[in-house]
Amino acid sequence: MAAPPAGERSPDVNTVAWFEHVLVPDCTPALRRYVRRLLPGDEHRADDIVQETLLRAWRNVAVLAEARSPQAWLSRVARNLVIDWVRRHAARPHEVDEDLWAVEQPADERYDTALDRAVLVGALQRLPPIQREILILVHYQDRTHTDVASALGVPAGTVKSRVHYATRELRRVLGDAGVTGLRF
Repeated sequence: MAAPPAGERSPDVNTVAWFEHVLVPDCTPALRRYVRRLLPGDEHRADDIVQETLLRAWRNVAVLAEARSPQAWLSRVARNLVIDWVRRHAARPHEVDEDLWAVEQPADERYDTALDRAVLVGALQRLPPIQREILILVHYQDRTHTDVASALGVPAGTVKSRVHYATRELRRVLGDAGVTGLRF
């Protein structure tokens, strides 16, 4: 790495050029490897720490330009940022997965869900058995048309056709029951 230009405390044109064209390209790869070793398995957090380290370097470019070893300065700042993040993360409660919110619905939503399910089950029971079976296999068991075709011993095109006609019939049955605003 080329020596930084000596100068005043405030960054001059040479110091800025040194930062942009020498320090960042020369030090960033090693800094990134160092931080990724400190935070194994969390590459995004490591990249955030590297970015914050370079931002602090930019804010202190005059001090950094006079440092004996800019790489050591950057590594120390990055290490301190990692330590701060680990302490902050350990002090906070663990974040909850979003799927938990789906389990704990408010009572009125659970009621609506149960009511919707009862209406849908009643409508499915009014369909012919072949149409009911194809809708259950494709939509509720989330199986592909190819899987359903091999399970039933029919071509995949037949499965697609049956799904189409079964969906159309289910819409008609639900419409007769007064259900509106269907989105399937």
